[in-house]
Amino acid sequence: MEKTMRSFKLMLICLASLASTVMLGCPAVSEDDSTEPGSDQTVQVEDAICIPETTAFGWAMCLCDDLNLKGNGLTAEPLYPDAPPLNLGVNGRVSSMGNLVVHGTMDIGGELLDFGNTRIHDDLLVGERALIAGRVVVDEDAYFGESLVGAGMLKVGGGLSVADRNLFAGHLDYNQKPMSIYQPHDPCPCSKNDIINIKEIVRQHRLDTPLVLASGAGNQVVKVAAGDYYTDNAWVFAGNTRIEIDGKVRFFVEDDILLIGNGKITLLPGAQLDLYISGSLSEIGNFHFGQAYDENNPEPARVYVGGEKPITIIGNESFVGGIYAPLSTVRAIGNLKIVGSLFAKDFRVKGNAKISWNSDLVDDACVDDDSDEEDDGEGTDAGTDDESEESDSDDGAGDDVCGSDGVPN
Repeated sequence: MEKTMRSFKLMLICLASLASTVMLGCPAVSEDDSTEPGSDQTVQVEDAICIPETTAFGWAMCLCDDLNLKGNGLTAEPLYPDAPPLNLGVNGRVSSMGNLVVHGTMDIGGELLDFGNTRIHDDLLVGERALIAGRVVVDEDAYFGESLVGAGMLKVGGGLSVADRNLFAGHLDYNQKPMSIYQPHDPCPCSKNDIINIKEIVRQHRLDTPLVLASGAGNQVVKVAAGDYYTDNAWVFAGNTRIEIDGKVRFFVEDDILLIGNGKITLLPGAQLDLYISGSLSEIGNFHFGQAYDENNPEPARVYVGGEKPITIIGNESFVGGIYAPLSTVRAIGNLKIVGSLFAKDFRVKGNAKISWNSDLVDDACVDDDSDEEDDGEGTDAGTDDESEESDSDDGAGDDVCGSDGVPN
């Protein structure tokens, strides 16, 4: 019955297009043409889907499994000098053979294997064994949940806590002071209860306005007006494709997206975009995603990927917004710049990656309707005994509560 109603709806839309030069979903976009889906009718846009943004974008980067760095490596920093400190969380292993620079706290649930140059401007927390054969500098405190080994250099501006054996044979420098024992934990919310079901969200929008974007090569310009749009076809664009978002737009794509060439998905002034993809996302070439007029504002653009296939990014890519892909491995080869946030299963960098985080991404986070209590306290260092004592009555599973700085407690 649902399929019949959908077919009937599509037939009515296409018949109505005979009386209108522009209509939703029916005409294909030809080369050098500009199409405005929905421009001839009023589209009622409902409120955004309630996704806890503290879960999706509360960290500059959060990985459910591993971080692997080769080449120039990764730099993570606040977007503005006076912005709140950022956090990088990795539930699994961090393996670095390049440069890792974090202007904030680095919280690792698994091992640290460092063969390059690492600089942490706040605390470093490592849940399992740490092997340091390169150079590691930590401005504040360093916590190690298991043994510390290696023959490189470790310089800690604050205190050092090693829960197991300290077998480090290299150059070690730190301040003697009382330190609590680090309690290993998974910093990122990656349990089955925490993961947002993107595929189900897309399925629930199968009756939204159908949108046909003509795949192919050449110079395409597509202007999309406010509304909710659904497609079950893969997007494959090559050449100089430009999709312009004008208004509050949500795309629901029940397939994959492949972008090749010098393409752009740009947001015009005042626009917002939520892109939900059931499959995967791949970008090859020189691609830009986000606002065209303000490349330092990631707040209006968010991408949610529900597939398990790798997200491959090759070339010079610029992304302004939040990326949530908890089941996907993100592979970056070349130069990747993210002004916003990355949440993924794994992150593998061969080249140069930079993440500039802005706390504005979590300003409009959803509030749990079942929560009757407010969290007015300020937490201590993640994973220390002090914090464990404060939260004995609540293990925090599934919570999406922000601290005063917009970062998950």
